[in-house]
Amino acid sequence: MKLSLVLPSSLLLFLASCGIKANPEPLPKPKVEIKRVGKLVLVASLEGNIKVRGFEQQGPYWIKEEEKAFCFLVERVEGKKEKVCVKEAIKEKPNYKLVEEGNKVKIYASGFNSYYLYPQEEGMPAWNKGEKFYHSVEVEKGYTEKCYFLTGVREGVESEPARLCIGAKPPPYVEPVEKLELRLGEYKAYLLWYYEKPFKEFLVYQNGRLLGSTTGFSYELEKPSKPTTYEVKVINPEGFESQGVKLFYNP
Repeated sequence: MKLSLVLPSSLLLFLASCGIKANPEPLPKPKVEIKRVGKLVLVASLEGNIKVRGFEQQGPYWIKEEEKAFCFLVERVEGKKEKVCVKEAIKEKPNYKLVEEGNKVKIYASGFNSYYLYPQEEGMPAWNKGEKFYHSVEVEKGYTEKCYFLTGVREGVESEPARLCIGAKPPPYVEPVEKLELRLGEYKAYLLWYYEKPFKEFLVYQNGRLLGSTTGFSYELEKPSKPTTYEVKVINPEGFESQGVKLFYNP
């Protein structure tokens, strides 16, 4: 006969707790991108959440305005802290010249070895969309004015930005409506037209006053009792307006 030994559960738990434990994982260090742009210092996390004492968080960046060289602590949330130092600000701005070539503009920069061009968004540089170049860069004109911030780079530090704006290109030609006509009912009148290009909507005017808009090819009106001028304009998908097509009705 075999004998079996049954251990109490409390003793089993005690024995399990006495096993060899692995060393805990070391706390992760902050991984960040740091930009010195003029008097601004920007810190963005590349991994995990961070806090930067003395900085203000604006979107993905922690930002501080300081012209002098200084050091600061970057803390990874539930991780380690790391000391980081930045150089003194470069107060001068790069020089530039704009040369238009049709619907494109070339920006020739001087004063530094390399440069960054940041598009303006909501009145501020889009720091995460900077384009690096060495002598010149080409940008497309838009149908609205475009503005940019240009910085020069020296020893890893970006200069104070120079703001520049590029004028809009002429709006595109929008085909007007065709075959505009007025059909009269017993109590109502109907404007009808033909259009085969892409469009967003049509605007309908009566004697120069906007009556309303429609995405169809007809518009219901009160039956006119006196001489009246009607006009229809097209708004294309990009929001540009055609010339109006007019129709004069005399009862």
